[in-house]
Amino acid sequence: MTSPRTRVLAWEGLTTRATVAGEGPLVLLLHGFPDQRQTWDHQVPALVAAGFRVVAPDLRGYAPGSVPPDGDCSLSRLARDVLAWMDLLGAERAHVAGHDWGAAIAWALAALAPHRVERVCALAVPPLSNLPRMVRRHPTALLPLWYMALFQVPGLAERALLARDGALVRLLWRRWSPGFSAPEPRLRSIIDALSQPGVAGAVLSYYRALASPRSAPDWRLLRAPVAVPALAIAGARDGCLDPALLETAAASQPSVRAAVIPDAGHFLHLEQPEALHALLIPWLRG
Repeated sequence: MTSPRTRVLAWEGLTTRATVAGEGPLVLLLHGFPDQRQTWDHQVPALVAAGFRVVAPDLRGYAPGSVPPDGDCSLSRLARDVLAWMDLLGAERAHVAGHDWGAAIAWALAALAPHRVERVCALAVPPLSNLPRMVRRHPTALLPLWYMALFQVPGLAERALLARDGALVRLLWRRWSPGFSAPEPRLRSIIDALSQPGVAGAVLSYYRALASPRSAPDWRLLRAPVAVPALAIAGARDGCLDPALLETAAASQPSVRAAVIPDAGHFLHLEQPEALHALLIPWLRG
């Protein structure tokens, strides 16, 4: 098994770091918020041992070198980043697994370029094709998303995110994964990254772009029927997105298989990695 190494990906005047390892069919691992590529440290060796080539990049805006000068952190732009990375890696097609925002990017990519996506695995974010029905059936599921309103306020949101040594970051991790104690070095690395110049604003721009008057193309991608084989997985104790949304979301999507991992919250890949691997690896093998 090849040891993971770090590779710099350069595209459109931006640079980001990616963890790369293994040989075989390509699996791209896309992290969520607030997080980094190291969130996949359990999954990288497991996938390499299963015969896959794995690339886990830091997403746009999560380091100063990838903060876009034009401020564009729209979902469609994030999906096109993945296509650019695939081109850099010499991959015409890839499996794409994502968590949280990484899952949203995976769904968008599957709609934008289904011919380049083998299979999708989305963690903690269900397909949103049936969003109105999901909201009608589970209206209280929106309550834990209060932070999204805060994130719409430039300046205030950045200060809130970084205040008191990243107290809000720590709060979100605790609430989203009840009973899970995130390792302090992991949280420290995330907070330090968000404190770098321009990073907090870029990361929060993900949320602002999705709520902007120019977000129609992004929502078209999210609301599109799922056109590739997809596995959507939720943690039974997710304190961010109610796992009940998953069943409703997948009900009318024949290409989507749904699964729930017991004793896991939002960060299910960290809380129950073996349970995730038992679902993910057979799925990717087809």
